[in-house]
This record gives sequence, C-alpha cells and structure tokens, in this order.
Amino acid sequence: MLRTLDIKNAGLVDQLSIEFEPGLCAITGETGAGKSMLIGSIELILGERAGAKLVRSGAECAVIGAVFDVGGIDGVTQLLERFGIQAEDDGTLLITRQVSAGGKSRCYINGRPATVSMLKELGDRLVDIHSQNQHQSLLRQSGHLDLLDAYASVGADRAGYAEIFSEFQRRKTAYEEFVAGEQEQAQQIDLYRFQVSEIKSAHPAPGEEEELKQERDLMRNSEQIAGSISEVLTALDADDDSAASALRNALGQLGNLGRINPVFDEEYQKLNEAVIGIDDVVARLGRYAEKLEFDPGRMEQIEQRLHTLFQLKKKYGASVEEVLEHLARTEQRLGRFENRDHEIERLKDEQEQVRKKVMRLAKKLTKARREAAVLLGGKIETELKQLGMDHCRFEIQVDNSELSARGMDTVAFMISPNLGEPLKPLKEIASSGEVSRVMLAIKSVLAEKDTIPILIFDEIDVNIGGKTAVVVGKKLSALAHTHQVLCITHLPQVAAEGGSHFVVTKSVSDGRTVTSIDKLDRKKRVEEITRMLGGDRTRISTQYAEKILKY
Repeated sequence: MLRTLDIKNAGLVDQLSIEFEPGLCAITGETGAGKSMLIGSIELILGERAGAKLVRSGAECAVIGAVFDVGGIDGVTQLLERFGIQAEDDGTLLITRQVSAGGKSRCYINGRPATVSMLKELGDRLVDIHSQNQHQSLLRQSGHLDLLDAYASVGADRAGYAEIFSEFQRRKTAYEEFVAGEQEQAQQIDLYRFQVSEIKSAHPAPGEEEELKQERDLMRNSEQIAGSISEVLTALDADDDSAASALRNALGQLGNLGRINPVFDEEYQKLNEAVIGIDDVVARLGRYAEKLEFDPGRMEQIEQRLHTLFQLKKKYGASVEEVLEHLARTEQRLGRFENRDHEIERLKDEQEQVRKKVMRLAKKLTKARREAAVLLGGKIETELKQLGMDHCRFEIQVDNSELSARGMDTVAFMISPNLGEPLKPLKEIASSGEVSRVMLAIKSVLAEKDTIPILIFDEIDVNIGGKTAVVVGKKLSALAHTHQVLCITHLPQVAAEGGSHFVVTKSVSDGRTVTSIDKLDRKKRVEEITRMLGGDRTRISTQYAEKILKY
C-alpha cells in the first residue's frame, strides 16, 4: 500500500504530507483545487516524464517522495536486487523524485540513485491508475487479450508456449537462411574444402609440436650434453677410484660381515641396490652418448615442421589441438553443405516438429481463452447492468489469427449499450461515462486475479449519478477489500463509501495561491458530503449526508 506522499514546491503546492490508510480512500474538493496534482505527483514517482513547469514559481526544485509498504508483493524484492538496491527489512520502499527549475530530474530508491526506467518497472508492480485521460488503454484492442488471459489464469501455459514459439522462430529462420543462401553456400564450400585440404595435407598430430621442440633443444645443446655425460660416467665408473668401484669394495666387505653375523644382511641389501642403480644409470647414459650427435639435416627438418605447424596455428587455432578441432568442425559443416538436399530436409523436418508443438499449445490456449471469454463476458455484462446499463450486451470475441508470441488469437471486447443496437468494438463507444463503467466492471471482476495492490481512480465517475452512483461507490468499496483504492470523485455517494476521506482546498497565503489537503473527521465529512450534494447546508441536506455516510 501507499503509506505516505510528500509534495514540496510542485504546482500550487508549497508543502504537504499525506498519510494514507488501507481500503478505500476518497479524495474530494472543488474543481481546480489541485486534486490532479496528487495524481500527477504519484505518476512522477512511477516514472512519468517530468518538466520544469511542475516546479512552483520561485523555487529551485520540486521534490516528491512516497513511502510504500511492499511486503508480500510478488517480484519487488527480486526487482530491487536486480537494481542493486537493498530492500528494507520492514518491507518499506522509499521513492524520491527531484525536478529542478531547469527541467532536470533525479530519482532515488531507498536513498540510492536510480533511473526513470527503474521507477517504471516498480510502478508496474505497485500502482494501476485509471482516469478519463487513460481510458485509451482500455480501448486499445491489443490489451484485451492480456485481460482475458489474466482472468483465465493461463500465465504458465502462455509462458511455455512463448518458449516453444521462440524455438520455432529460430528453426524457421535457420531453414530459410540455409535455403536462401545458395550462392554464399557455394563460396563457403570452396573455403571449407581448402581449409580441410590444407590441414589434412600437413598431418598435424597431438603433442607433436612439444616433442619436436624437445628434440630441437637437445640437438642445439648436444655438445654441452655430451660433455656433461662424459664427466658423469668418469665419476661413476671410469677407474678404480670411481664411485661404482668404491661401492663394490664396500659391498664386498659387507658380504664378509654378513657371513660372520646375519645382522649385516639388511645393510648389504640396501648397498647392493645402490650399486645396481649406478650400473643402470651408467648403462643408459652410455647408450644415450653413443646416439648423441648434431645432425644439420635433421635440425632443418625440425625447423621446417615447426614452421608448418606455426602457420596452421596462425590460421586455425592457438594450438595443434585447436587446429584439429577446427578441422573436425569444418568437415562437419562441409558435410552439411555437400549433402544440401538432405540438410534442407533435416532442417525442414525439425521446423515441422516444433511447429506441431507450437500448434498444440496454441490450440490449448485458444480453448482456455474461449471458455474464459464466455464466463468473463457474462460477468462483465452483469456488472454493467448493476451499474445502470440495463439493456447492455457485452461479449468477448476470440478469433483465430496468425501465430505470434502470444498465440494464434485476437481478442476484442464488444458492447452494445442500448437495446436493439448491434455489438460494436469497445473503442467505438462515444460516451465517456459508459467507458468508465466498463472499466470499473472489468476491475471488479478481475479484482481477485489482479496482483497490483494499489488502484487509483481519477474522476472515472463523470456523467454518473443517482442509483448508479450508489452502485459505483459499493463496487469501489468491494475492490478495497483486496486492494488499496484511492478515488478522486465528485459523487457524494462514492465519497461516503470511503474508509478515509481527504479534501483538497485552494487558498491565498501571503499573496500566493496555495493548495492544501486535509483528512476529515466525521463532522468535517458531513460538511463536505453536504457541499457535494449541492451546497445547500440545510438541516435536511445535513441529515441526508449523515445518512449516506457509512458510520
């Protein structure tokens, strides 16, 4: 719900603060007193365009602030997290909008800088405003399908359909592009064939480059390696003073000791393993030294091969392994192009399989919509008759159309306000009063499905009076059981239904016109209702005002 609204230096408002309550809040006042400023201020909080004309003459800027209680409202916390804004633990949300005299605007959410688009996203989840100027949203046929789907509770089915439809569009595009790109494909085939031939003719192998580099490094350092091996062999087993000779002598002495006492057998075994190890090292180094030589021809072969691999990597990947992966992908693509007819058939078949899924889900949506259209149309017609349109007929038409992201249906609200007249599209109705009642009827029926917690009605009761005004008031009061409803009204019957009542007045202070708003107690409400009844403050008028008040 909307807890508080603070307005400073906006239009005729110097400074005011309003604390709202749950339920139905009636807002009344003389024409021109500034009631529209309240709606305009809330619209600014919700991301509407701001202009310098808003700022009160002589002020540097206008400031609008609103505190909402958003606890339990679907998606608001997640939305704030996406914005990178911390949600308050108590569920409050503070939105502030500043507009300078130069027309520049600044937005804040919970004290953090924000954008107008962020305010609009939040506003779409928090507030739904209905006014005479905004009836066009109801008259746009494009929105009728969404209203019907809300009543039919097909959100999950519609989301599933949209996902499959998106896949169908991708498959369709892939098929059409493949078929249409014949000349381009011919060029691609030549390119792919060249790449495959170039890589295959080189016969690159995984790990080959590393082995070649190791061999090249050994050949480059063969002289140093040979010298080092010679010194190692000399130290280990060249003569009687070598390490191997000394170890063999020591091994013999341990063997003698072992024959005297077995306690020395373990030391003998360990030393014998060392002698065997040295002999093995000497043998392997000797064999390696025999093979070690610098071969200029082999070195040239290695350099040429490394250059070939370098050229392949330069074109097709950072490593030989990536070059081979590119080869595999290119061969696969080439296979598709060389088997074009088969590929066309495959793409066409895939597209058709997904199309069948799309059609099945679209037909499911159509069935649910047509069933819901009968029920919703009947309920709206009943509501309209209760609102004084006794001879009204209202139907919701669901017609087939081409597949789209929303299904294969067009939905139109059709109405005949008068007896004997044919059904016509809602947009062809001339009477704003009739449109107002249609809007209220739809909102009344969809109240339980409507997840937006705050509804604002700005003088939608124009051209309504008498018994119908009473019904309108009761309908708004019923809506207030599930929503917070703010209603700017000229009808005393509607104002009397409010759980709270504010009056907007215009006065002169220090030579300047100022708009103010006050919450009315019972006595003041009676006075205001009496004024709304015609201004004749006789005892009879006052008694009638007291009678129509709910308390």
